[in-house]
Amino acid sequence: SEYAEAMKRDVQWLGFQWARERYAADYFERLYECAVQLISEGKAYVDSLSDEEISAYRGTVTGPGRPSPYRDRSVEENLDLFRRMRTGEFPNGAHVLRAKIDLASRNMKLRDPVLYRIVHAAHYHTGGAWRIYPLYDFAHPISDAIEGADTTLNHFLADADPARLRIDSRVRAVWRPELVGAMDDILHFESVRARSEEHSEVLP
Repeated sequence: SEYAEAMKRDVQWLGFQWARERYAADYFERLYECAVQLISEGKAYVDSLSDEEISAYRGTVTGPGRPSPYRDRSVEENLDLFRRMRTGEFPNGAHVLRAKIDLASRNMKLRDPVLYRIVHAAHYHTGGAWRIYPLYDFAHPISDAIEGADTTLNHFLADADPARLRIDSRVRAVWRPELVGAMDDILHFESVRARSEEHSEVLP
């Protein structure tokens, strides 16, 4: 809650007042459904490597990554593991959910990025309802799409990460809760220079 309150103070300090206040946590169930859909379509998998192993398997800036030994788990096994991750059966770090993209991408962050982690900690907005949490680069663009946002004010230094993962504004405009068949676009990540843009809402 301290981080969220700091974000709101910063926006007010810039001279803005948002019309509505929304939280990524408002969409946790919908984000989970999106992840399940990706798994069902063979576009995400549960990985059981440690963080250190994932980093090593990603390769280097001059060489491609290697596939995790868990990358070819069946859809059924991935769905079962992900469901059990949600119920809290596994300890922190036992598994993560990763997008299945391109292990040879020049942008190392696009080499099967992590979408969900197990975190046994209460959330300031949802309490103890969840044992898995989506990472920012998965939650943010989908939350924006649900809300119909096409520009955002991002709370990070403009030059801190020039290769930050983003889904471009066209994808956000296409993906809507009332539309179907657009989950392919969720994996249409593109590397763009991080930038801050004005918007009337804040999503702590």
